[in-house]
Amino acid sequence: MNKALKTTGIVLVILTTLTFIGLFVKKQIGLVSEYCTKIKGFKVVSLTSRNFTFSFDFYFMNKSKLAVEILSIDLDIFVNNVLLGKVLSVKKVTIVKNGVSTIPLTASLDLTSISLSEITPIVALYFADKTKVLVQMKGNMRIKKGIFEIPAKIDVVNNIKDLTTKPEVPINCNI
Repeated sequence: MNKALKTTGIVLVILTTLTFIGLFVKKQIGLVSEYCTKIKGFKVVSLTSRNFTFSFDFYFMNKSKLAVEILSIDLDIFVNNVLLGKVLSVKKVTIVKNGVSTIPLTASLDLTSISLSEITPIVALYFADKTKVLVQMKGNMRIKKGIFEIPAKIDVVNNIKDLTTKPEVPINCNI
């Protein structure tokens, strides 16, 4: 009888501990889905008559007490609502817990697939007023922690002027 009582007590302690761990992880995974992103540090890598390659920093603020991994990022790049290209370089990245991580990304635009009528107003606005050229990066990413995997949407809009400046530290997530 005494041995059965001890076994039952041990099982209850283990189940209670596992329940609390599960609830903690579930809450933290929920916080991961309340992420904040910014894109800054736009730099031209190369420019030819056929291709325009640039790099930028993708800032990811993780509000969770758990470090997570971004498995993939799939971004389409629009300038004033014209699809110009996709992000090229994506690799698995670890995001720090309760902080901001910087992910350097590179994108390439195939200039031969864009009509002159689409690009001319963008170029004109760029030289006239950099605040009126809107760059939108829209797509998806996959975030993982342990056995949990979360699909997440990305939709960031900046003007060219803001893209070329350094972000405020810490990142203001009121976006």
